[in-house]
Amino acid sequence: MVPKLKSEASVILTHEHTDFDGLASLLAAHKLYPHAIPVLPQQPNRNLRAFLALYWDELPFVRREEVGRLADEAQRQLADEDLEVRYVA
Repeated sequence: MVPKLKSEASVILTHEHTDFDGLASLLAAHKLYPHAIPVLPQQPNRNLRAFLALYWDELPFVRREEVGRLADEAQRQLADEDLEVRYVA
């Protein structure tokens, strides 16, 4: 499940080589801020990779490399609505 971006997007991040505590924190933050996109690190630990392989379709996480594509899609969608996507560093 890939969330759709609105006119302005927030992301939730955690550290590289994260384990279940980092994943739980991402999920908890997403529950508190449902508009924000929980982004997984590029290199989760081995046990977490196995877990995500089993349950990926049930979780709201996005891979880091998908964020740019989502922003591009949002820009195209919002162009039809005369809105602007802002990239905030």
